This record gives sequence, C-alpha cells and structure tokens, in this order.
Amino acid sequence: MYLHIGGDTALLLSGVIGVFDLDGCSQGQDTNRFLHNREKDGRLGQAMEEALPRSFIVKADDTVYLSPVTTATLTKRLSETENRQWIR
Repeated sequence: MYLHIGGDTALLLSGVIGVFDLDGCSQGQDTNRFLHNREKDGRLGQAMEEALPRSFIVKADDTVYLSPVTTATLTKRLSETENRQWIR
C-alpha cells in the first residue's frame, strides 16, 4: 500500500518510519541538523511544487520527504489505508 504525501509523490507504506510536524519539530537544533544532513547527503525529497512544507516523513532507508500535507491529514490517510488492508 502507498501513502500519498502531496504533489505526485506516494511512498510505499512498509518503508515509512514516522510522520512529523515540521512546525513543531523545526525549533530544535537536532531536527534542523538532521534535515540539513539529509539535504547535504542528497536524501531529502520534496513532494511540493510551490507550497510550504508542513510535515516531513522519514523512511527506513534514511530518506526524508518534505510534504505540504499536515500530519493530521497524513495520519488520517494512514489509518484509512490500514482499514482497507483488512477489508479484502
């Protein structure tokens, strides 16, 4: 199953470790350093065209994606996806 994170980007759910609120986390030096290092290493993807990022998604392969979608919406999509897996 996939999680649509904005734009034309969807991520395979099995690789998603966490979804984080960018406003709530970006105040910390550790988060800023983490995101800066992912960008420097070429492991920072963006699911946006012109919108401001509102959340970021961390994958198991240490890749991070910035998303214009709020964590509340992404969490709702995750929950809807989990429910669909059991309906089959």
